[in-house]
Amino acid sequence: MERFLDKISSYNLLNNLLPGVILCFLIRKRIKYSLLLGNSLVENLFVYYFIGIVVSRFGSVVVEPICKKLKIITFMPYDNFVLASYKDPKVDILSETNNTYRTFLSLFIVYGIFIIWNALIRDCLFIKRWQNLFLCMALIILFALSYNKQINYINRRIKVTIENEEKNNCM
Repeated sequence: MERFLDKISSYNLLNNLLPGVILCFLIRKRIKYSLLLGNSLVENLFVYYFIGIVVSRFGSVVVEPICKKLKIITFMPYDNFVLASYKDPKVDILSETNNTYRTFLSLFIVYGIFIIWNALIRDCLFIKRWQNLFLCMALIILFALSYNKQINYINRRIKVTIENEEKNNCM
C-alpha cells in the first residue's frame, strides 16, 4: 500500500483521489448514501480514486467542450502548447493547475447531477429499475470519449515532435 501511495503523483492526488474523496463525502452528508465498499481503507482508496477519475474525465470530455463552445475558455493551438512546454517547464505546471480547476468545477457539476438523479430515482420507477444500466452506459460513453481524446493528444504530440525534429535536421 505504501509503495502504491509513493507512486501517486501530485497530479493524480489533486485530479483523481481528492475529488473522489470530496464527492463521496458530499454525497454521504447530503443524501445519506455511501458510495464506499466497506471499512477497508485500501478498498475505499480505490473507490475514491475511481470516482475521482470519473469526475476528471467528465470535466475533460463534457465540461471543457461546453466551456469552449460558450467561449468561457480559449486554447492556443495544441502544437503551440507542445512547443512552449519544451521551452518552458512552467507551462506543464500551469496546465496541471488548470486541469485541477476544471476537475473541481466538474466535481460540483457531478454532485448536482447526483442530487437530481437521486430525486429522479425516488420519483420514477423506470429510472430506478434501470439505473445500473444507465450508469454502465454513461461510463462506457465517458471512457470511450476519454480514450479517443487521449489518442488524439498522443497523435498530435507525436506529429509536433516529428515536425520539430525534421525542422531541426533541415537547419
